[in-house]
Amino acid sequence: MLKKLSYTFASFALLFGLVACSNDPSVDNNPKEQMDGATEPKTPDNQSVTDSGVKSNGNVNDPGATDQMADLDFIKFDLEVKYGPNKKYDVEYEQKDPKGVYEAELEDDINGQMMKGADAFNGIYNVMKDVSLTANTPQTEVIQTILNAFQLAEDYTEFDLDYTTKDGTKIDIEDKK
Repeated sequence: MLKKLSYTFASFALLFGLVACSNDPSVDNNPKEQMDGATEPKTPDNQSVTDSGVKSNGNVNDPGATDQMADLDFIKFDLEVKYGPNKKYDVEYEQKDPKGVYEAELEDDINGQMMKGADAFNGIYNVMKDVSLTANTPQTEVIQTILNAFQLAEDYTEFDLDYTTKDGTKIDIEDKK
């Protein structure tokens, strides 16, 4: 009797084991991979947020970005361009350490985008890598260069740019229309 019970138990265990390891596509083996996008983070305006990078206290530590950081003419860049009361284009970047530690954020109300971390840095880098800004660049030229680089319209109501060059020179440019 004990032998019969052992065979029966072993048969059921084998049967359940085979069912659990099924290759049948109708069986959901990875429920987290099949979730719809309804649980992705949203901004208060219900816009998606892209956030990447290894963070500590809001900083991104990306040693692979050191060469890119060296290409930029600035160590801090804060741009805010307003278009009326409800639309703005806001870029913030600050190099915390030349070995790949930085903070970056890009908020674009015009196109409904918000990026943080490495994604924001890559977006900023791709736009600014060929832009040359110095302490001696005239204000009108800086404004036009930045608007062209970020492909922004000239009909802004307020333009505010603060940046710090690699030599520590701080530049503040403001323009209101």
